[in-house]
Formats: sequence, structure tokens, C-alpha cells
Amino acid sequence: MLEVNYIKANKEAVIERLGARNIPNETIVELDQLNNKVNVISKQIGELFKSGKREEAEGLKAEVGTINEKSKFLTEAMKGAKSRLIEQLLDIPNVPHSSVPKGDTDEDNEVYKAWEGPLPELSGEALPHWELADKYQLIDFKLGVKIAGAGFPLYRGKGSRLQRALINYHVTKDELYLVPTAEVPLTNIYRDEILKESDFPKKVTGYTPCFRREAGSYGAHVKGLNRVHQFDKVEIVQVVHPDKSYEVLEEMMEHVAGLLTKLELPFRVLRLCGGDLGFASALTYDFETYSAAQKKWLEVSSVSNFVTFQTNRLKLRYKDANGKTQLAHTLNGSALALARIVASMMENHQTPEGIVIPEALRPYTGFDIIS
Repeated sequence: MLEVNYIKANKEAVIERLGARNIPNETIVELDQLNNKVNVISKQIGELFKSGKREEAEGLKAEVGTINEKSKFLTEAMKGAKSRLIEQLLDIPNVPHSSVPKGDTDEDNEVYKAWEGPLPELSGEALPHWELADKYQLIDFKLGVKIAGAGFPLYRGKGSRLQRALINYHVTKDELYLVPTAEVPLTNIYRDEILKESDFPKKVTGYTPCFRREAGSYGAHVKGLNRVHQFDKVEIVQVVHPDKSYEVLEEMMEHVAGLLTKLELPFRVLRLCGGDLGFASALTYDFETYSAAQKKWLEVSSVSNFVTFQTNRLKLRYKDANGKTQLAHTLNGSALALARIVASMMENHQTPEGIVIPEALRPYTGFDIIS
């Protein structure tokens, strides 16, 4: 949720960058004008009494009474306006960072960073991942439909071991909730907390099965692992000092880029335009890996800076060097969303002999190739 003081201090910028409706401020202006008028007249009344002009002074006192009545009415109106303001704030998205490009859809996103080498080119006999999964008995999509419905792949054999190799994290017992991402429970660890500057940065990570109601059920763009209702994901979250958040965002971006490099996957980083930006984000980088068999880019991760949008509602604060309480900044990222990572690995690493396992994963899979 945006801070009211921030909106007041940056009204024109907020209106320009959000394109949201402007909250009327006519009542505030009129109330301020009346209060100023009362102060001026009160001073005049005192001077008239001192100079013996009692009749003129009484006339001004009557005018002050009328103004006070109107001021009281406006004050009550302001109380109602403040209540409505809070309701409206919950509907206003975060203010985009100045570097966010303008646009309406993902077509307007900007390529921020790209794979430096050539994109892989496969032979004419190369297969998409859903056919590779069937050929090597790695994933049973039909049985997944039988058990839970479309969008719930069932991993088998070496497919299961490959999936577990990607999520080789130790996690403690958690409450059993279906979540779209681990970001929410991780961030809420620090709800209603007042941290010290020396506590920064707070770094937390969590692995969860994630559940989504994805739209669409037909066509190649939703086939196989391209769009599923359940997938595994490792989430990284940081709580940081406001002066460091954009620096930390770049560090988190490089961390995710390092993971994709170790998995030997061609990737690119997009800076999302305003129309494609998430509700709570001020700046988001999306990561896409190249699917050589499908000849398309698949989103596998994103990292975002929420600045104070989450912490304002969480009351997640810290005491600065002067002992003043300030709002912290929060960031989160996916490292990684694994269904499409598996799809990209299967397609990009296929050879006539089988699917080659990246060097970094071999200690966890226990095998070098799926054949």
C-alpha cells in the first residue's frame, strides 16, 4: 500500500506514473484557506479592541463564528474522506520506477540483458519436451490428468530424480497451505517488526509446491510443461535498507543469471513495461530461457523491488542512525520455477544419444545422461 505522505509530496509524479484517478483535494484546500482566514481575522479583532473600536470588533467576531461553523462541517467531511482514502489506497498499485518503460502488454517489455552466445540450433529431428518426456518415460501427462486433471504432470524414473536434483534444499515442516509463491509467508516473518540498521540485509529462502489457476487449456503454448497448475519453486526474499534496494535488485538478478548459466541454458532478461508490471512492484526483471525445439522464449523467473509498498501494510520498519522509525524495503525473486526449467533442459540438451545432464546437476542426479 502506498504511503499517504508520499502521495501528497509527489502528487503530480504519482498521477503521471500511475495514470490512476486523482484523489480530489479541494476540501483540504478550502479548509486550509478558512483556517488561515480565522487566524487573520482573530488578529484584527485583537487590534480593534485595543484601539477601542468595539463595534467593528464584534462584527468580525460574528464572521469568525460563521467561519468556525463551516470549518466544523468541513472537518467532519475530511474524516469521511480519510476513511474513503484508505479504501482507495488498497486499489492503487505501486508507483513504477523511473526506468520502467511505458507499455500495455508483454510485447512492450524491454530486453535488459541477453545471452551473449548464439542461440542453440537443433537438427530437424529435434523433439519438443513433451515428446522427449514420453520417449524416455520421464513424465506421464496422461496419468497426471487421470489423478488430478489437466496441468498436473506426473514425474517418473529419471524425470523424478532430475526434478529433485533441481530442488535439493533442506526445509522445515510448514503449515499445509496451497500458495502461489513462498514470497508471502517469507515476507510475513517480519510483520510488525522494528529492525536495526545493523540487521540489514535480511535474506530468507523457501521451497514450496506452487499452485496457480492458469488461463487457457489448448494450443502449443500450454502444452506439456509450458503452463501447469502445480509446479515447484524456490523463492528468495530480502528485507533491506531503502538506500540499497535497487543495488540489491541488481545483485539478485545476477544471482538468478548465475543459476541459469550453471544449468547451461541460454537466457535473456526483460525489464517489464508499466502495463505488464505486477500490482505491488516498482521494478521487475523477467528471465526467459530459450526453447530450441519450440523456438520460443519461456519465462522461468522474475526478480522485483517492492520498495515500501509491502512494508507499509506489514508495518515492517527499522530505526535509522538518528533513532527515527522508517519503513524498510522488500524484494523477491524466483530461483527458479522448475517446470519450464525442466522443459528447457530437456529440449536444449537433447542429442542423438540422449538428454545430457548439466555438469552442476550431476552430483545430485547420479547420472550424466538420460538415454
